[in-house]
Amino acid sequence: MKRMVEVFSLAAAAVMAAIGFGVAYFGYEIAQKLLAVAGTIGGIIAGIAVGTFGAPLATGGAISPGITTVLAIIGAILGRIFVPALSQLAFAVIGFAMTSTAVLAFLSQGRILDVFLSAIPPNLAYADPQSVLARIAGAPLFRDPNFGQALLVAAVGGVLGGLVALRVYDEFVAVATTLIGASLLGLAIPILIEAFRGSTITTGAGEFSFIWFGITFVTGVAFEFYRNKEIDFL
Repeated sequence: MKRMVEVFSLAAAAVMAAIGFGVAYFGYEIAQKLLAVAGTIGGIIAGIAVGTFGAPLATGGAISPGITTVLAIIGAILGRIFVPALSQLAFAVIGFAMTSTAVLAFLSQGRILDVFLSAIPPNLAYADPQSVLARIAGAPLFRDPNFGQALLVAAVGGVLGGLVALRVYDEFVAVATTLIGASLLGLAIPILIEAFRGSTITTGAGEFSFIWFGITFVTGVAFEFYRNKEIDFL
């Protein structure tokens, strides 16, 4: 039984190392292809759903399988095009939200955060959404004449933050995927090393190795940026 556990742990570590290596050094291409595949699959499902449920409700009659197939093909094409683009848009929206919030918090000297923290009760399970929104809307800060100017400046800062987020989207994907792969290798490599040494695989062998994580992360980022010339440093 113990031997079986060791073999299973070794096999799991080998699979984890293989996945980690692929994601760490080829994660940018994998991420782009996964987004395209996810968009294609989602488009096919959406097209079939429209042809099976939506179109009959709109027309009042059954739709032929041929039309449903055409809708699925159109959905696949649109999904493959728009899902990667929507991921960039979502990243830009996050950049806008974070930047504008940070600018507004700075200009209001933290009072905007106090408004929300004081309006939200400690026990969220018994919170009344309407009363919470009423307390937020009635905060004295929003009646301050200078708040409108601060809100405008925050909006401009948010737009700039969103543009910067779009600019660094490729860099973010490359670094994030490399980070995931390096983390997997940091877990798997110590187990493989102990197995190759002929030692018994113990629980301690699964401890995270920051050394292998650091080596993989640094070399992975360098390799990603070297292979993908369209990814430029700021």
